This record gives sequence, C-alpha cells and structure tokens, in this order.
Amino acid sequence: MALGRHGLGHVVARMNLQDHMPMVARIVSRGKLEVLPPDDETIARRLVLTMQELGPTFTKLGQILSTRPDIIPEPYLCEFRKLQDSVKPFSTSEAKAIIEKELGRAIPDVFSEFGDEPFASGSIAQVYHARLASGHPVVVKVRRPGIKSVVKADIELLYYFAHHAERNWPELNPVRLVEEFESSIRKELDFVAEASYTSKFHQLMSETPGITSPRVFWDCSTSQVLTVERMSGIRPDSIAELDRCGIDRPAVAKRLAEAFMRQYVELGFFHADPHPGNLFIDEQGNVAIVDFGNTAHLTDQMLSQLSTALIAVSKENIDILLEVYFEMGEAPPLDTHRFMPDFLEIYDKYYGMPLKRIDLGSLFNDFFRLARAHGLTMPRNLVMLSRSLVLVTGVCRTLDPEFNMSELIEPAARRVLAQKVSPKHAARKLGLQLWHTSKLMQNLPGHLKTILQKIEAGTMTVSFKHQGLEGLINELDRVSNRLSVSIILMGTVVGSSIALHSNFLSLWGIPVLGIAGYVIAAMLGLWLVWDILRSGRY
Repeated sequence: MALGRHGLGHVVARMNLQDHMPMVARIVSRGKLEVLPPDDETIARRLVLTMQELGPTFTKLGQILSTRPDIIPEPYLCEFRKLQDSVKPFSTSEAKAIIEKELGRAIPDVFSEFGDEPFASGSIAQVYHARLASGHPVVVKVRRPGIKSVVKADIELLYYFAHHAERNWPELNPVRLVEEFESSIRKELDFVAEASYTSKFHQLMSETPGITSPRVFWDCSTSQVLTVERMSGIRPDSIAELDRCGIDRPAVAKRLAEAFMRQYVELGFFHADPHPGNLFIDEQGNVAIVDFGNTAHLTDQMLSQLSTALIAVSKENIDILLEVYFEMGEAPPLDTHRFMPDFLEIYDKYYGMPLKRIDLGSLFNDFFRLARAHGLTMPRNLVMLSRSLVLVTGVCRTLDPEFNMSELIEPAARRVLAQKVSPKHAARKLGLQLWHTSKLMQNLPGHLKTILQKIEAGTMTVSFKHQGLEGLINELDRVSNRLSVSIILMGTVVGSSIALHSNFLSLWGIPVLGIAGYVIAAMLGLWLVWDILRSGRY
C-alpha cells in the first residue's frame, strides 16, 4: 500500500505483489500500476518517502544503501543520503526503567546525575548525559523498547521482497543487500558488540600519541544499555573556535590522518564513520574519536590488493591493476569490448595527475560507478574503507586546506607490500600452508573411503536445486485451481439443469436438488470472480 500511495505501483506490478493489496485498491489502480515515473530522481524521492512511512528499519536500510555506490545509482544515493532518523523520543522515565531493570540497581545508586532529556535520539536508541556515582562524566545509550521485535518482523518482510526483486533486478543483488543490512542492524542493536568495539579501539589507540577514545564502563553496560566515558572538545569544522584557542590545525590534521592510516594499514580495524560530529579536539590539540557503532575490518588479502593497485598505478602497469580490480570484486562474465574502454577512460583521467590534486571521493566514485555499470560487486568492507578515507580526508582538508593525504597513502602501501615479501611473512605463510596440507592428507583417506562405500552400496546421491521457479509454480497452481473450479462450476450447472427438468428429488413439487445445485454454482461463480478481481490481473 505504501508503494502504491507514493506512486511506485510499477514496482508492485513488476514484483507481482498485487495479491497483497486490498481488492478495492486493486480495482481502482487497474492499469495504473505499470505507469513509470518520469525519471530515476523522481523514483528515488518517492522511495525515500516510502521508507520514511514504513518506519525506522526501512529508514536505516536507506541510510546503509546510501553507502553503496558500487550497486546503487547516483540519483538514488543523493536521495538516500537525505534520510534522517525522525523518530519521536520515548520518555526518560521509560529509559530509566530500562536502565534499572538491566543493571539491577536504582538510578541514584549508579548515577549522581542523569539528564532529564536525551541529547540525541534515533531509530535504535537515544542518548543521555550523566555522571557516575564516582563523579566520572559519561554518556548513556539506551535501546528503544520493542525495537528488536519490530526490526525482526521488518527484516522478514525485506527478505520476502528481496526474493521477489531478485528475479527482476538481479544486478542489485537484493538478497545479499538484505543480508548485509541484517548483519549491520543486528550489530547496532547489540550494545555488547558496540561496547567491545569501543573497548578494543580504546586499547589500540592508547599507543597513538595525541589520539584518545572513550573507555567502556562494563559494570554499567548490557545488551540494551551502553555507558562510555564522555569526551568533550571542539568539532574539527569549528575553524573560528579552533583558531581562537590557538590550536595548530595543520599539526592536528596530520595527527588525525596518521592515526587513521595506522588503523587501515597496521591494525586492520577502523572507524567507518569519521564525520566531524564524531571527532573532538581539545585545547592541547589532542583528537578524541567517538561512536563505534560503525566499524569494519580489512583482511590482509584486501590490504595487499589495495597496496598492489596503488603501486601498479604508479608503475603504469594496467594488467596488474585490472587483475587486482577483478580479484577484489565478484564479477559475472564480462564483455571486455565494453569494459576496457570504460576502464581506460578512468585510468587516463587520473594517471599523471599530481597526487595532491587527486580527489579521493571522485576516484572511488568513478571506480564504483564502473563496477555498477558492469555488474561487479565490491566487498562491503572495501566500500566502508573508501567512505572512511574520504570522510577523514575531508576533515583533514577542513583543518588544513594544503593537506595531502596521498603523501601518507603511498609510503603506507609500500610498507605493506614490503611486509608481504619479507622472509618472516613468507615463512609464516609457508608454515600455515603446510599445516593445511597435513590436515588435508590426514582426512583424505577417510573421505575417499566414505565415498567408495557409498558408491559400492548404491547410496551415492546427487541433489539439484532449482532457483527462480517458485513464482511459476505458484502461478501454475493458481491457474489449475481456477480451471478446476470452472469445470466443477460448469458440471454443477449442467447437472442442476437436468435435475430441474426431470423433477428428480422434488419436495412438494419443488426440484430441491436442481435449486441446490444452482445455489452452489452461484457461490462458486462469485468466488471465482472475486479471486480474479482480487488478483488484479484481468
């Protein structure tokens, strides 16, 4: 209904969802469902309105889709980025009740101060300023009551839609998108996971001079309540205030960039959403990084691939660059005659350009647009890395307009590749391969014996799984049922007519059997007409 109200009836028609519309709505909208909106921008705006109407889960889905330029076209990305959580805050008394239930203690026993109103509220949780009984200032995040069951029901609905959409828009990989969304939102719902990421980051960043992050108060944290140290300072986009405090902005920009480069290259674990609202600078120029609900990992293989790609560009080795590009993504059979001109156009655009003049945002968008055009799906963590790198580069350039992130990226890539070819790394990799080989050799005789026994006993089976035929089977069932009802209806009418004229089983001169047959035929006919009208396909 929400799709129809916002002029997206063509989506309903293409996915064969008319059966889920009320009969009156189907009759009224007959012939209108297939009408397409004028352009992608209009469709994107209507999708945003639909997501907002459907609630917090769909709003979150739109926000996550806005970070996938390798799959989602640009007009949709622009509209999805406008999606904001617009959920009415729940009462503070209810939040306190949740905290007391989760912690098993009264609010005054845990906090000496607790905010009367949340300073931030979203679709998943709302956040309060508070002070522990020890006097330590903290931030308390409370999960919205009932949101877990709402999200569970919405995800089941999304899977249903995704399986329908898979047949019509396979290039979008809708089922995989829903799987990624489910993983992301379940992680966001579990505050223990966020607390773990926050604590891990606090430990890792403690070794980086000038970089801080909040510590977790585990005795005041559960799956529904998260209590972390409150960080304060100046936002990096408040330039006037930074200058008034005499902070060396270029030095802060370099410190921040080096900290994130360490996350990418050395730790393989990074903050995926470093926008200015998640960064604070104190009067000494130290940077605090907060909000670890959105983090990601980089595998050694992915880091090696990225480093190889960067060096391949500097050495003008297109073959290696292409090989790495395909390794990083999941590609269907490609039309190389179409792909190569598009790839070389992007390559020629950036090759020879001074590193400090390259806009990383444009670079990533160009390659993601190329991937989308040719059905190449990039790993989610790679997309999150590009977003993180673009955001932190933007913050650094706000602090220092002359800042050049490329001066840090290329040396880091060379260090990664040097580590990959070092004797220590080679020995470790060889040892791991030998271990896997030995395990395979140990298990191989047993597996071969099992296979031979099954062949000898005639119990070896081969299973085939068909995909995409469910809709056809359902439609054949529907058609055969209607046909069966029609045959029964026709037979009932003929039989009733014969009984009516023969006065068979008459009562007081009234042919009861014939009349009863006509009544049954009328009921079957009405049901058949109602079913056809309800389907919307007539």
